[in-house]
Amino acid sequence: MLPANNLAFILSPVVTFELIGGVIALVSIAAIASWSYNVFFHPLSNYPGPRLAAATRLWYAWHCAKGSLPFAIHELHLRYGDVVRVAPDELSYIHPDGWNEIYGHRPGQSEIPKDPSFYSSALSSPEGIFRAPRDRHGYIRRQMSHGFSEKSMREQEDTIRHYADLMISYLSTQANGPKENVVDFTRWFIPKSFQRRKIEQQALSREKANYRKTIHDGRNDLVANLLKPDSGVTDLEYQSTVQTLIVAGSETTASLLCGVTFHLLNNPEKLEKAVKEVRSEFDSADKISFVSVNKLHYLLACLNEALRVYPPVADGFPRRTGSNVEVINGQPVPPNVRNQMTGTFIQCPESN
Repeated sequence: MLPANNLAFILSPVVTFELIGGVIALVSIAAIASWSYNVFFHPLSNYPGPRLAAATRLWYAWHCAKGSLPFAIHELHLRYGDVVRVAPDELSYIHPDGWNEIYGHRPGQSEIPKDPSFYSSALSSPEGIFRAPRDRHGYIRRQMSHGFSEKSMREQEDTIRHYADLMISYLSTQANGPKENVVDFTRWFIPKSFQRRKIEQQALSREKANYRKTIHDGRNDLVANLLKPDSGVTDLEYQSTVQTLIVAGSETTASLLCGVTFHLLNNPEKLEKAVKEVRSEFDSADKISFVSVNKLHYLLACLNEALRVYPPVADGFPRRTGSNVEVINGQPVPPNVRNQMTGTFIQCPESN
């Protein structure tokens, strides 16, 4: 045991402050050394981008927390060009060739793997189509392909019309109510329960997935083939894939509807033109169908333009290079580097 006087010395305020100061100094030196390495000696040091982003993920995390990351990366591409280093181990691309080089099938080479750190944070479990390994992803995708066909979509028209009519009915009720005729669409399309916890979303998905199992009317929807006895799809894969479909199919549609509504309301002459086209083509809502709506060329152009200027998915889906050096946009990318196409910039006017 230490003598009492030595123990008292160690626990004295002076020594305590010196120890704390020493720890802080060591941590500071290590951080500065790491930042210096990332900026000047890292294999990505030759790629353009702000030094703060190259040194640490603080720049990336700050903009991510503010909700301004896609816009900040947009500004970087305006300044630096087709490829930008946005974090110590991450590159953002906007050149069209990057789509195939990052996400596509490459003859004689395996595809660049999905970034585990990104996909592990997704709501769905690893068994679903979104996070499944390549072989299982391909198998589940083939099982679902019929559900995305035009024929299958038309078979679901009655169901889709039911919910569209329900929305219009609610809108009419609000518009003709005693209060001011103003409707907050964001509370409809992206409800206040958007703050819903992950566990609640998972519970909702399980409820919907189990309910679909009780329907035996022969419908050929997106998950019909997954429920066949000989589908080869496990129940965990089915449940997780339904969860992915609910998130991907609801939030993206809601975001697009918010975007096109916002832009039309801010451009009254364009809104008037769209309204005139609809009302001149149809004298009754009953005549609007999946086929007849294709006559509304201006309205369809508005939706396509909204997809460009207000993309529902503003960020890309990152991949991470494995143990080999990859070549993307004619430049070598070292192992274990996260890379993605940044869709927001590609869709903006300056890059077209």
